[in-house]
Amino acid sequence: MQALLSRIEYLQKLWGIAVSGIPAPDNTRLLQWCGTFSDSEIEHALVRASNKVRKGDVVRTTEAVSRYVAGVLRNEAGKTRKKLERIIDRNQQQQAQRISADEIEASHG
Repeated sequence: MQALLSRIEYLQKLWGIAVSGIPAPDNTRLLQWCGTFSDSEIEHALVRASNKVRKGDVVRTTEAVSRYVAGVLRNEAGKTRKKLERIIDRNQQQQAQRISADEIEASHG
């Protein structure tokens, strides 16, 4: 539990640095992010949000920035899931090819 509280405090501080002047979301939102994503994933999303806020692409409100961060987190998680699925598929195909080659070799041997 201590580690989780430390992560939430860390994210509150990081939020204050990344998007200064915009209050951090409530602890419930931060807890959801901590329970689902790694610190590096959240950091990446906050840096992207900071850039969007600075450019004026995201409104300077807690809700708008939180929604943007959550969207980045979901999109990145989807990309990671797709990469893992491709790796698993590739490994399964390679394994099937090895089994087929072994069966052919065994039938001729």
